[in-house]
Amino acid sequence: MARSRRGGKNGSERGSAEIRFVEAMGLYYEQFGMPRLAGRLFAWMLLADRPLPAEEIARALHVSRSSVSNALRPWLLGRLIEARSQPGDRRRYYILSPDVWTQAIRLRQEGLAPLRQLGESLLAALPASHPGRRRVQEMIEWADFMARVYEKALAEWSQRQKTAPPGKERGG
Repeated sequence: MARSRRGGKNGSERGSAEIRFVEAMGLYYEQFGMPRLAGRLFAWMLLADRPLPAEEIARALHVSRSSVSNALRPWLLGRLIEARSQPGDRRRYYILSPDVWTQAIRLRQEGLAPLRQLGESLLAALPASHPGRRRVQEMIEWADFMARVYEKALAEWSQRQKTAPPGKERGG
């Protein structure tokens, strides 16, 4: 049986551009404090044309099954990758969330309310003369500002999704 460069029989063969992309994404996410494998895994899922079991992901990325489980965790918690089941199969299958980019914006937006609450709680306890008070107030203002930015981004992204099918050039 001939294998395609896109997926092969088990999805483990990729063209050199795709392999470079997977490795570059690992380095990209690593610079933000995530494990390199988490970035590689996310890239692999971007390229996947079907839900994949962890064992297959492990083989494709040349890592252990437990490493895949650890690398999946932040993406599952953030709802950027979803776990699914298939009838008659006890394994879990993983796939990129169909609204991954919307979810990425929401994830960042959701993180702002707890940050704001932490700041407000601290301000209530700090004396007016405390040297850190101004910076904490600024953090709260920043959280409010970013919440508005993300709200606008969600609205604009939603509109973009409605105006053109995926993969087609959309307005700027």
